[in-house]
Amino acid sequence: MIRPTWEEAPESDRLTIVLDPGQAFGTGDHPTTRMCLELLENAEVEGKRVADVGCGSGILSIGACLLGAAEVYAVDIDPLSVEVAKENSALNKVSFHAMKGSGIAAIEALGPYDMVISNIISSTLIQIATEVAGAMPERGLWIVSGIIAQNWPDVVIAAQAAGFSSMTRLEEDGWVAAAIVKGS
Repeated sequence: MIRPTWEEAPESDRLTIVLDPGQAFGTGDHPTTRMCLELLENAEVEGKRVADVGCGSGILSIGACLLGAAEVYAVDIDPLSVEVAKENSALNKVSFHAMKGSGIAAIEALGPYDMVISNIISSTLIQIATEVAGAMPERGLWIVSGIIAQNWPDVVIAAQAAGFSSMTRLEEDGWVAAAIVKGS
């Protein structure tokens, strides 16, 4: 459950992410973010090393921390997003490494990562597919979103060419998200 800082917390037994997105992307209102969180909830996150590429508000990094990730590294090209992500980590009493940089290459040396989350546009996903594959072991999981349904086939081609195979796909309001596994 996602709760903006300006709203009262309803009683719930669900994990709650408290969020003040500021000017960063990632409020939880967009289908791409919701689908990423759903895929993350259904993944085995406990004890994993996770990279959040294009972290925006930090919402997905926070989700990974709340689900028991051992370490989370978040990166974004926007320095404001990095600051907002750090503030939101404090609001949720979780800790992850947030830094400014471009793509997985900015944090690749800190890997390998068991899981990478990327809620960014299709063209960027296509560009970084090989780098993401190189930053994770066999059976690593890449959660992708930010994909307009008509661009999904191009993302699949790039992911398969990079060595990813089985995919769990979600679609909402013309947007696609997927959890794809490295290897066969």
